[in-house]
Amino acid sequence: MKTELLDAHLTGDLAKDQAEMVETALRNDEELREVYFQQLRMDAALQVLFTGEADVSSEDFSKGLLARLEMEGAEGNREFSKSVLTEILEEKERIVPLRWPDLLKSSAVAAIAALVAVAAMQMVNVGINNKSKEAHLVPSFGGASSGYLARVQASQDAVWSTLDDTSLREDGWITNGAMVLEKGVAEIGFNSGARAFVEGPAKLSIESGNRTFLEYGSMTAEVSKEASGFTVNTPRMNIVDIGTRFGVSVDENGETEVHVMEGVVEASRSSGNSVGVFLREGLSLKADSRPLSSLVPIDYAGDRFTLTAGQWQDPAPVIRYDFDESGGAALLDSGSNRKGGPYDLSLLGGGSFDEKPRRAPGLSGGCLVFEGNKALSTPLSKDFRLEDPFTLSFWMKIPPRIGRDSEDLVIGWGRESNGWEFGCHNAFGGGALIVRSGDSFVTGSSDLADGKWHHIAVRFIGGENVELKNHLHLYVDGLSERISSFQEGTIATGRVGELRLGDLQNSGFPGWVDQISIYDQAVSTQTIQKIVTK
Repeated sequence: MKTELLDAHLTGDLAKDQAEMVETALRNDEELREVYFQQLRMDAALQVLFTGEADVSSEDFSKGLLARLEMEGAEGNREFSKSVLTEILEEKERIVPLRWPDLLKSSAVAAIAALVAVAAMQMVNVGINNKSKEAHLVPSFGGASSGYLARVQASQDAVWSTLDDTSLREDGWITNGAMVLEKGVAEIGFNSGARAFVEGPAKLSIESGNRTFLEYGSMTAEVSKEASGFTVNTPRMNIVDIGTRFGVSVDENGETEVHVMEGVVEASRSSGNSVGVFLREGLSLKADSRPLSSLVPIDYAGDRFTLTAGQWQDPAPVIRYDFDESGGAALLDSGSNRKGGPYDLSLLGGGSFDEKPRRAPGLSGGCLVFEGNKALSTPLSKDFRLEDPFTLSFWMKIPPRIGRDSEDLVIGWGRESNGWEFGCHNAFGGGALIVRSGDSFVTGSSDLADGKWHHIAVRFIGGENVELKNHLHLYVDGLSERISSFQEGTIATGRVGELRLGDLQNSGFPGWVDQISIYDQAVSTQTIQKIVTK
């Protein structure tokens, strides 16, 4: 049965005899009933969005929804907003995902389009703007993406042109927006950890940290397990990775081929007959311009897709502390400065012995144990500035919190009240990562206070007068962290001056810290994930 009849039945637009025919079919067809129930759940989710009948207040829900659209870069793009809103509905209700082409055929489209318009009008009322000092709540459902979603990491003879001035920075970072690779080959690293090798001529848009749209050209995707679910959409086909390597080519008419070199993908048409097909290693499919046709098997030609775009290697940290010293008061830096040697930054700190953390067995070798009101620090040279790009990487273990509502400072990059602060926010009973700079902050969503070791990485892509949520990326255990709240304002600038561990103020930081590394650049997601897995 055509899904259009189900949609019409849901909206009450069928004549009596047609409605009876649909109901008879539903009684006798289990698969059809499941499709019908999926649509019912989607309609219910839409009602939640419109009425505010959710587990947060209507105002907070609206703020969170708009913040999600803003952080995905979708608030000014009608088609992209539809895609993001569909993801929100699926995440909110935990329903079996409906593909966007299915929604295009349903009455839900009108509802979602109306929601986008209502959201745009509400922006004045709920204060969603970049200069507001109000903290924006992002709903716990959904993985809001930062503004810079991917980076051109390597290239060979690449010539780019962009359709707007902000989609591609000089250092390779990419925001939402269409780009054209006129010629050459480029490797794009997504915030999720997926890599895509694009051959020009090609036109593509980066839609999120784990999703892209290829309008024409050739692309090879290599996807780690952390980035499973990486999606390539084209005018004729949607391809979803299930931990694999695959190639996609799109001609000037939008006709699309997918060739799987390793693993499995799920492929479906972008319109018309959108039934998904699981495609395994050594198999290929094509979607032509006929909207009602099925995907057609074709001869495998995976060897024509490239997996090289120049050489790049993982950078070395400029400051590193392993805490593996067998004794003595000094904790020595083993990083490599710009001249190739260590900075020799000994973590000693002032104050008495009682104000210093103790040593204990860590992940490998030793670590530091902070028991509240313990701290260490070291002065830094003028080489380090607060507005410069950096990546902070460390391992942390925090005991479960009972009755704690304070904010714990773990690491300070800068002098007190003028620098970056990395800690845990406990206001809701958990231990979510929080990063502050000036009067701006970004808060993650994972509860780190569970007594287990977690790897934390914070990546700042650099710049003055920037929006923190767009220029800062958080990672927990190698996965891009969902943002639960943020506040925009000024960020700290000037010399860093000092590196601090722990906190002598307030109640201090209770927990374990190991293997702290600081890079003087915004390293790739692949580099972060290698730290976690090695």
